[in-house]
Amino acid sequence: MKDAMLNGLASYLEAATNVVIDVYAADEVLTQLVMPVDIVKSVQNGVVTLNAAEQAQVVKTGQPDIAKLVVDGSVEVELVVGVDLLLDDTTIYKGGYFKITEISINI
Repeated sequence: MKDAMLNGLASYLEAATNVVIDVYAADEVLTQLVMPVDIVKSVQNGVVTLNAAEQAQVVKTGQPDIAKLVVDGSVEVELVVGVDLLLDDTTIYKGGYFKITEISINI
């Protein structure tokens, strides 16, 4: 059942033309990652794994707390930093670059 739900999400993501991840501190966007066209790496055992996004420049210094997977302008999944999305540092800095190497969404 879980894999069926995730396969539906994977198909939806693969068909989308514009998928980004917005990284927030409170209500302010710190950076936006553009996801690759071949976004889905795998679906198995209740986990969909997404391929890496290109690095993006940070537009505002802050401590990320939420990341939103946005598909064609609509927020589809919210990821909690420190739970769903693990970072090397708790603060990212304006002018620097931000990259996520892999993202996994569990049900």
